[in-house]
Amino acid sequence: MVNSAENAQYSPPVPGGGGQIVVAVDSQSVAAELGIQPGDRLVAINGEPVEDVFAYRLLELEEELLVLMQTRAGEYIEYDIEKDEGESLGLTFDEALMNESLHCSNKCIFCFIDQLPRGMRKSLYYKDDDMRLSFLTGNYITLTNLDDQELDRLLSYHLSPMNVSVHATDPELRKLMLKNPASTKIMTQLRRIVEAGIDLNCQIVLCPGINDGAALDRTLTDLASLGDNLLSVAAVPVGITRFRDQYNLPQLKAFDRISARQVVTQTKAWQQYFLERMGRRIFYAADEFYLRGELDIPPAIEYEDMPQLENGVGMLALFKEEITDVLTTERDAYYPEPRLIVGEVEKGIKRLHILTGTDAAPWINQFLPALEQHFKVAVSVHPVENRFLGDTITVAGLLTGQDLTAAACELSAGLSSEVRQESAILLPDVMLKQDEDIFLDDYTPADLFHSCALPVIVGEATGRGLAGALASIAAGA
Repeated sequence: MVNSAENAQYSPPVPGGGGQIVVAVDSQSVAAELGIQPGDRLVAINGEPVEDVFAYRLLELEEELLVLMQTRAGEYIEYDIEKDEGESLGLTFDEALMNESLHCSNKCIFCFIDQLPRGMRKSLYYKDDDMRLSFLTGNYITLTNLDDQELDRLLSYHLSPMNVSVHATDPELRKLMLKNPASTKIMTQLRRIVEAGIDLNCQIVLCPGINDGAALDRTLTDLASLGDNLLSVAAVPVGITRFRDQYNLPQLKAFDRISARQVVTQTKAWQQYFLERMGRRIFYAADEFYLRGELDIPPAIEYEDMPQLENGVGMLALFKEEITDVLTTERDAYYPEPRLIVGEVEKGIKRLHILTGTDAAPWINQFLPALEQHFKVAVSVHPVENRFLGDTITVAGLLTGQDLTAAACELSAGLSSEVRQESAILLPDVMLKQDEDIFLDDYTPADLFHSCALPVIVGEATGRGLAGALASIAAGA
């Protein structure tokens, strides 16, 4: 609640005016009570220009504020506000960061974006490397485009944890991999971060013969020296598309069965090291290494609190744990509802055909007999080869609408008319943009439905998400 508010014409103390454009005002907020409207500009708080979203979020928490606004008509108004501590002003701005995100200044030899062909959605080609996005969206950053002053400013907000792409701590090796002289000071930067009391999650993109083996041991030894603020480290395999050679990029090779097993062996040794000294495993290998090495996935408990789930670490273990829970729960228990359904599935659907990547398909297949018996729905899983990016790309999240549509139409053509009428397609939601129902190549689930004439269900890419799709079909069968 606003205890006092004063407004008057005002000359801005900020050179050139500037400010952040308001695009929405919460109807129950302080800003709404003051009459601030979309299109107005926030110029300053307590006489200071608002540099970015971090500065704004911290300033607005104060009980007493002098907020300088510029109306759409160009009038400057200063509001003297007294409100509850921690209460939001209720403003939403044109840019999530309230200024442009920092662009990546590296030329990483393993960069996946550099290997993308034309014709994919535009946002995929933008390389951000912004420390603020590390906090806001969980992005991993390399720290190479931050000078000491900007790093100090961001550390002063004491936001934690930070997600950092390390790749290697040997200065010369990291410079070789990132093609950026500024990359060599990584350990100095990481020490400053933990000295500020900020926790770290780290990522290592492993490239066979470059930063694995002894180089990985060096990296983990250095990271271990950071102490308790080191929350987790994930090793993920380099992704190589079929376009890499066409673009004359540095020669890299993918992990095979033998090299993947070596990474897993190294992972287990380091987990034991960390367990003995810090009481936590800390270092984890992505699920792909276990699949590529034809090894059993560790139980979910060995991934502790799943700190690297977004990096594909522990997803399959969590899937198995959730499916086990599903099979020991009543069939009408609550599960996540599908994100999207295209076509009619309310009546008559008795068969669910799962389209997924070649990595996950065999893993999911082992649970189908028990799921069929539990939900009384026929289920099949169909691995989809990534023809668009190349068969070395095996994860579901990098399949395009074109490849999925081709696979769905081929599947549909092989069904009898009777079976086709009682069938639907299930896709994991990782195939779609997080905030929009489009695939990597701008195709949509509706495009797939219209091409193959099978209803399309998009569900959460988890064991409970699969159960939710099956439950929705079972309820309408």
